[in-house]
Amino acid sequence: VKGLKSGHSIRLYELCRQYMGSGIRVISIEDFRFTMGLGTKYPDFRDLNKRVIQLAVDEINKKTTMKLKVNRIKKNGRSYTHLDFIFSDDGQMNLAIE
Repeated sequence: VKGLKSGHSIRLYELCRQYMGSGIRVISIEDFRFTMGLGTKYPDFRDLNKRVIQLAVDEINKKTTMKLKVNRIKKNGRSYTHLDFIFSDDGQMNLAIE
């Protein structure tokens, strides 16, 4: 978590670490917004996906040992209602020894 700069990345990382044993976390978009502390920001899912979800997933994949993918789930016709995070720990990070 130390290398993550975005608050959204840190929250998403912690959210996924809670379920590391199963490697899957399904969460409704409303619960995701609440967990991330977004309130009414990004009411359109495209904005939420572009400005929060994808940025956080990219940062987690680049700066941690966790490998994270997100799938969107449609349960009510055309709109997305849930997010499916699939993740695994890819091993140990290299630490500089002095």
